[in-house]
This record gives sequence, structure tokens and C-alpha cells, in this order.
Amino acid sequence: PIKGIEETNSRKKTINQRQPNNQAFIFIMTQDPISNNKSSNMTGRYLNPHRHNKERSKSFDHQNLLRNRSQSIDKASLWKGALVKELDNNVVVQMVGMDSPNHTVYARVDPNCAATAECLKSVPLGKVIEVMVDEGWRHAVKDILEKGVHVENETYPSANELLKLGSVWLVNETGYCTDHNAKARRLSESDEMDTPDWKDMTLRVHYVPERFFVAYEIDWSKYCKGLLLDGCTSAYIGGVKQHVPMTGLPDKKDGALVYENDEIGFALLNKPGGMPTNSTKTNHAEDVASMYGAALKERHGDKSTKHISIPLRAETEMNGLLLVSTKREFCSYMHEQLDAARGNDLVAENCGVDKTYKCLVCIKHPSDIDRIEKLMNRDLTHWVNVKSACPKTFTRTKPTNPKLGDWQKCVMRITSIG
Repeated sequence: PIKGIEETNSRKKTINQRQPNNQAFIFIMTQDPISNNKSSNMTGRYLNPHRHNKERSKSFDHQNLLRNRSQSIDKASLWKGALVKELDNNVVVQMVGMDSPNHTVYARVDPNCAATAECLKSVPLGKVIEVMVDEGWRHAVKDILEKGVHVENETYPSANELLKLGSVWLVNETGYCTDHNAKARRLSESDEMDTPDWKDMTLRVHYVPERFFVAYEIDWSKYCKGLLLDGCTSAYIGGVKQHVPMTGLPDKKDGALVYENDEIGFALLNKPGGMPTNSTKTNHAEDVASMYGAALKERHGDKSTKHISIPLRAETEMNGLLLVSTKREFCSYMHEQLDAARGNDLVAENCGVDKTYKCLVCIKHPSDIDRIEKLMNRDLTHWVNVKSACPKTFTRTKPTNPKLGDWQKCVMRITSIG
């Protein structure tokens, strides 16, 4: 009934409406009940500024090769057409993927270059990243001069910043060539001077990582201003209003804390919109779990909890209360409760876990209001193929052929129109 719906799972939906400025509108929730409507197909769109519609790069595409291959590949084929940069002592750095649409570069020291074995062993991975970043800026300058592209300074972080963000991975070439599920290791700032065995190791660098600057607008060690009243928080535990220590009162920045319980092992945070709950492939620093974990470490030092997880995740654009687990036992307990809830069409009465989302939707044409009002307080059911690529595919009735995808039921209810 409303154009632009995208469901992300059986209990959450996102409503995005494309405006002239390409901004996306917001989110919606729901539970599961029942309804049958005539079959029709719908698609939704998830607006992501980091998805590019550029032409596919002519350089070697590692990810596409691995996705489509059915057998192992030769290592040498990975570096066909590689960009080459020569350093001191005959050391040569190879790079492929500089023009890739997802800004992912594979880089290594050429093990077959004229440098001595001692020189090859002495090249730190931080140096290879620096060479790649410099080349990335050359490409950026070319786009600026030839295409008039506008580039922000933060778009291309330095080598050290990429390591801080967790945008660099170390890949074993042998495993990469023989198994498309081979694991890669995310590198950090402490790895900058490491010297891997370049005969079999390669760097995967996401040199234009996703950024979530809103993460720095919040003080993750202070309490939320909007929930404070006379030194208290509006959180009630066991019927008792919780008090906030003086050290937790916010100063220049608003705080994220709503409630903390170190004994049981959980915290309630006021998540801002515009940042993910967990790390992404290209950014391991500017998410809720990482920012809150860093705040705990700064507050408690080495005694800080080693476990940070988010049992109930929220979409990147969503803001509101978010439950964070600081103990594995509490995380296991929450998953048991959620599994009990998912086992029924409606949330089990004795489960004690319920989720409510508010959604703001822009109705572009006033003439649609009358039509939408007729749908109020009705359960509007449809099915989403959760394994389909964005924009997701929806149908009003569940396909009978299981090979067509993994279909989950979603139910939406319009509660009010302002």
C-alpha cells in the first residue's frame, strides 16, 4: 500500500521514500499475524551513499572471480595487470583493484622482484598501505581535475587511520586461491610495523571506508540528557528510579547511557541515528559496540569487560533504545528469550521480550491520505526474500517453490496518520 517498503527480516521493516535530495525516510516494525491479499510483486530501495553506479572496473576483480569460480585458481592470475610501484632497494609493490567500484585494493610486495630476501622481510605492511594510499590520492586528483568530482578530506584516510578504522585485512594467498571461504584477519594500528611473509600474504585495503561521524558527537561514557531529571534517569528497575553518579552527568556532548548494570551484565544506550550497531567490513571503529567498548576500556582500564555484543540489533539509520550485553551469560539469556518469541506468530505472553518501533513516513501526495486511512489498524501481510540483494523482493503471497528464495512473513500495521 505504501511505495518503497523494504523489510530486513520477519520483524523489522524499513520504509524509504526517495526525495529530490536523495535522502531516505525511516523505519517501521511489526509482529507476525495473518492476512491474504492478491498476489503482486513489490520492490524496496535502500539508499546507501557508498554504493556506486560506476562502470565495472577493467582491472582484475578478485571478488567477482571468487564468486563465480568453481575450482582453485592460479596465484599468478591474481596479479595480471597489476599497478607497480618501485621503492628503495629494488622492492616492488603490486596493487590491483584501484579503479574498482567498491574501492577495494589488494596490495603486496612482489616476492619475485629483484630485492634481496633480507629486504623483502624488512618491508612493514604499514609502508605498503602508505604506497597504496598515495596512489589512491593520485586517482582522486585525476577525477577532480578531469571530471570535476568533489572529494572530502575524510574520504581518503591515511594509512594509519585506515588501520585505526579496521579497514585493512591480511589475506593468505594460498587459502584465497583454493577456498573462497578462506578467513582474513582484520588488522589494527598495533600491526603497522609487522612484516608478514610476502611470499604468501596479501593486504586487502578498503581505502574509501564507510564513515559514521555521528559516533563522535556522543559521549559514550555519560548519561543521555533527555532522560535525566534532578540527577536521575527515567529508567525504573524493580519500581525504583535509578540515580546517576555525578561523574556520569553529560558536559559539552550529549551522553549515550540510559542504564548500566555491571552485575547482571547489560546496558541500555540511546543509539543515535546514522551509525551501525556492529562493525562493518570497512569500519571497525565507528559503531555502537566499538565506541561503547572503547569508553568502558577508558573508564576501567584493563579491567574492562572483554565481551560486548548486541542481542537486539537496530538498522544504521534508526535511533532509540538499544540493549548491549557486557556478559556472555546475559547475551545467552537474551537469545533464549528471543528464540522463544520467534517460535510463535505473536510474541509469547510469558517471554517478557517485546519490541516497538515508531516510524515517520512522508506521504508525498495528499490524495493518498484517504486511501491510506482505509488501511489503518489492519494487519497488512506480505513476504520478503531475505536472501535477495537490495532492493529486496516482496510478494503478497508466499511462493510455493522453495528454490525461489528464503521467504519470511512480515506484517505491518498503520496506527495513525497526522
